[in-house]
Amino acid sequence: ETLLHHHWGAPESTASKYEGVEIRGEVLILSRNIIISGDDVEAWGGQIVTSDAFESDMTLRAGSTILHNVEVFNCSQANTQKAAIRLDGASSSKSSISNSSIHNGHGWGVSILNSANVVLHNNLIFNFKPFGIYTQTVQNITIDSNVIAYIKERDSSLAGKWVVDRRAGIQVCAVLFGVAGAISDVC
Repeated sequence: ETLLHHHWGAPESTASKYEGVEIRGEVLILSRNIIISGDDVEAWGGQIVTSDAFESDMTLRAGSTILHNVEVFNCSQANTQKAAIRLDGASSSKSSISNSSIHNGHGWGVSILNSANVVLHNNLIFNFKPFGIYTQTVQNITIDSNVIAYIKERDSSLAGKWVVDRRAGIQVCAVLFGVAGAISDVC
């Protein structure tokens, strides 16, 4: 059957072009549990990133993440804003993450930045630093019936001193000081 959405990829590995990073897209039908597990290399596990993009002919490719009943383990990067699941500039389509387990990362759990039309429902978000769910400049976001637990402070060495961040299960447009974070329809 024809795919409903645009998918892109390459017939051969892209690792040699992008310093070892594989960026090909792939669509599979799976009949068992789905586990996305990052490798633990220098406190960097991996990330799922969704955004809108324009092709060179100005064709809009609307990014959308649909994750239902998925386990995301050991993803996100320590001491950065690179969350296990990132929606960054994804506002032209709908995204939904439900009945999933997102756990044991080195940084943020879920980041929704400059994005719209996102539903997070009935997920477990566990063991991240310093945010379970981070939002900034968002519209039409629903966060419902999630369990967010064991969110720890991020410790980092800065000029020989320890810096301890504030931590939050859910942060709604409150981190970037001096930046007006537009927000509407968040529940």
